[in-house]
Amino acid sequence: MIIIIGDVHWKAKEPYRTKISEYLDWLYETYPKATVIFTGDFFDKSNPHSEDEVDYALDYVLKFPDVHIVTGNHEISSKTGNPLTPLRRISNLHIYQQPTEVLIENQKFLMLPFLYNIKKMKEKYEAMTNQVDYVVSHIAYPGTNRGSEDEINLSGIQCKAWFYGHIHDPQDIGKHHIIGVPNTTRHGEQDWQKRLVIIENGDYRFENTVDRVTFETIKFGEEPQNKYSILNIQEAPSVSAVLKKYKGYYIRPEGIKLSTETNDKMSYNQQKDFMNFSLESNFEVFKKDIEIRKPVEQKIYQLFSLIPA
Repeated sequence: MIIIIGDVHWKAKEPYRTKISEYLDWLYETYPKATVIFTGDFFDKSNPHSEDEVDYALDYVLKFPDVHIVTGNHEISSKTGNPLTPLRRISNLHIYQQPTEVLIENQKFLMLPFLYNIKKMKEKYEAMTNQVDYVVSHIAYPGTNRGSEDEINLSGIQCKAWFYGHIHDPQDIGKHHIIGVPNTTRHGEQDWQKRLVIIENGDYRFENTVDRVTFETIKFGEEPQNKYSILNIQEAPSVSAVLKKYKGYYIRPEGIKLSTETNDKMSYNQQKDFMNFSLESNFEVFKKDIEIRKPVEQKIYQLFSLIPA
């Protein structure tokens, strides 16, 4: 069995980290012997990554017998390179940074990663005439990314079906399938159906899954139903009051709506409260990242330093 999963966007920010780990726990418990293919953007940022992020990634993907990751645009950086590169040393983990044909469980796949030079990528991919069973790519199907240059026509390739990462909204255009994200990665995605692809005996099908990231909209003073939900707070007297009342919860700053007593406008002091909170919060996150951040290469090479060449 082969399972294809859309863009994970692994990030340190909670509750996203906890929720994607819950998703991958479920995936392993349900399909422990499956070969897993990720369509790209496994990480949410190119570099650097904290030790925790790398440890989380290794803890979950190494459970599966065989894992394939296509490079996405979030893993591309002209300055810091590709954080997936050192992971190539792991025997059951296959990283695709260039177009590659590969045989997986008697099915021929063409892996098409996102390339740094978009113009050359477009020219190269649109000229392809490969004959394979399936295509897994991290590009946009024409008409799905507001006319962006990374919309690429792969019609020259002959196959049973094309599977796309990159675009988060699941869509099906004939045999071209945009899988969509497995969990909500940002506000606005929570109403989209989450799904994965299963390939067995040469045929494919979709399985709908549960989005583990939840949002709640409540009035100031009400208690959330789920401790781990991301909260939108309405009719709040001030931002500082929200932060005090709901300390320890996940607050969406853009979702704080002040009460009608303020005519839906922040006073000078309320704006100052919000700015001070945002700056202080961001600075604390920055300091924490600086304290724990190490390059992926150092972490991986440490991990394998005891393995004979």
